[in-house]
Amino acid sequence: MQSPHFNIADTPTHLVPADTVSRKYDTRTIQERFEEYHAANPHVYNTLVDYALKAKERGYKRIGIGFLCEIIRWTGGPTTHQDGFKLSNDFRAHYSRLIEEQEPDLKGFFTKRQLVTA
Repeated sequence: MQSPHFNIADTPTHLVPADTVSRKYDTRTIQERFEEYHAANPHVYNTLVDYALKAKERGYKRIGIGFLCEIIRWTGGPTTHQDGFKLSNDFRAHYSRLIEEQEPDLKGFFTKRQLVTA
């Protein structure tokens, strides 16, 4: 079985460059970093919503947001490199809550735990 071939030239040009400040020295909360990331990258939210709606159409009753994030990573979907990560796991909980708040068809669709502030 041949492994998939990825070409850096195929990377979308609209991606936000990597944040040059290490998270070790970043004093912002996860919520503050998420709000900045989300404002700069609305395409990530839109892709998560599209995938969630497709999952619901396929009969899924509930899913974890991590499932959709991994699909984006696997398929080479829209990601950025802010904070040194293509799609930071730090933002998963915030995306699931934002999507459920703004998308009536997806209210209660994501499995969630209680948020712990950092």
